[in-house]
Amino acid sequence: MKALLLFLPLFLLGCEQPQSPSSSLEDWEGKTVTVFFDRNSLGASGSPIGPNTTWLNNTKVSLNGILLSVAEDGIVLDSQYKMNSGDADLRESFFWIPTESILTIELRK
Repeated sequence: MKALLLFLPLFLLGCEQPQSPSSSLEDWEGKTVTVFFDRNSLGASGSPIGPNTTWLNNTKVSLNGILLSVAEDGIVLDSQYKMNSGDADLRESFFWIPTESILTIELRK
């Protein structure tokens, strides 16, 4: 019985879930993120595109920027971006991105 009681705390400690950097997307507000767009929204659902691909056939499939606000229906991103992959100059814009257009969001370190 003593062996079971000693084993139980060790078992429970080993079953903890890995800790995420934050508990919700709101915790990422003010931080630099990359937003990867849903492939269906881009008309590329049948194409094999990696989830963290940023350009495909000279077309941007993600945006980098500072996450300004989070709502249930979308996010607002302050982004500096290139219009085309070969452009030297950066443009800056604010984007509202609807939730259904987002594949994933990566927190940049």
